[in-house]
Amino acid sequence: MDVLTAPVLHGVAGRGRLSPAEPTASDRGRFELPTLVATIASLALACAPAPRETARFGEQHEIARLEWEADDLRLVDTRDGPVALWSAPAGLRLQRLGSRGAPEGAAAHLGPRCEGGLAAHATDGGLVVACARRPRLDKGDPGAVLVLEVVDDEVVARRRLAGLGRDSRGIELAREGEDWVVLWHDGSPERWTVWRARVPHLRGGRLRSGHGASDTPQVDPEPLSTPHLAASSPALVTYAGEAIAIWAETWMEAGFPRGHVLATRGRSPSPTLVADVDHEAPAPSVAADERGLVVLFRDLRRPSPRASLFAQRLGDDLRPRGRPARVTRADADRGARGVACLGGLVAVVPRTWDNDTLIGLDLLDLDLKKRVAEQQIYEWAARFTRADAACVDGTLITLVGERASGLSPEARLHTMELRWGAR
Repeated sequence: MDVLTAPVLHGVAGRGRLSPAEPTASDRGRFELPTLVATIASLALACAPAPRETARFGEQHEIARLEWEADDLRLVDTRDGPVALWSAPAGLRLQRLGSRGAPEGAAAHLGPRCEGGLAAHATDGGLVVACARRPRLDKGDPGAVLVLEVVDDEVVARRRLAGLGRDSRGIELAREGEDWVVLWHDGSPERWTVWRARVPHLRGGRLRSGHGASDTPQVDPEPLSTPHLAASSPALVTYAGEAIAIWAETWMEAGFPRGHVLATRGRSPSPTLVADVDHEAPAPSVAADERGLVVLFRDLRRPSPRASLFAQRLGDDLRPRGRPARVTRADADRGARGVACLGGLVAVVPRTWDNDTLIGLDLLDLDLKKRVAEQQIYEWAARFTRADAACVDGTLITLVGERASGLSPEARLHTMELRWGAR
């Protein structure tokens, strides 16, 4: 059977291909029923009022090829243009991009891999990167939570904040005043905990305690989550000058998963309840649009048999405002990320379709309603399991990571441009 090698895009205007090749006979057989469904849906939409906005995919660029898949990836818009970062067995890499997502120059190697996750934030002089390195007990390595300063694609300062457990998954970074706030998940067979630490810095983003590589601890980290509950990967955003931390805690009750999503601000030790959930992995994220804070989280709400993504707006007191809005299916092994863009919020959602995994892009207005139909980055028989996005000059650039399989032995990283506009 022929395998499609170019992503197939699903959007408002139906399916399109990035390559001009027509489907093979076997492909036509596979897409026959969905094509009929799309035709019927198009006829129904023809009788409805035309939508005010449309979306279309633009350029697509391959960034790298990996043996299996990326541990984590990030896309950051800096003063010098967007930058893609990813962690893989070969290490932590940085690739500079043009304004439409095309790679510029060779990728830079920043150090060992960050299996537990990575986060990045632009500064006036470069980047600050947070890296969660799981332990390698056979080599006597206890693991580490690291903060790196990157200038001209080189690490010029490094700080080790703490050790890390083997099941750790997720790290976040945000700026608060003159400090960098780092939030991470520390997982071990005994407990799963969310920790927070503050890393002071000087003007221009230079980490204190001198210039150059160093493993000197900066501060004593503090636990945020409840000790006897299982904490999830955290989320973090700067809003009104304060670092807003979001995380979930779960437990089993009468044989069923239960949990809640919590929020706290600044140095406050008391969390605020955002939502109660019935899912073992809510995987919350947080972003700020023009109206304020929005938390994205997964939940299983009957009668749906699959997990869905919900968007909950918060007030300035971090309490929920209104009911959470369902966004889309969210049943992949990774949670969604939210990006403020185009006067609203874009939810970047890994989710399944049949036996495949795709990336859904949902543009939400300030009332958390979809402005256009979900746009999808999809390829038959592929598994797109990682994604991040950034708003660059009014365009959404998405960085997508694939998981290798028998049909696709190399895992590709690529960028995809998506533009919204009036019909």
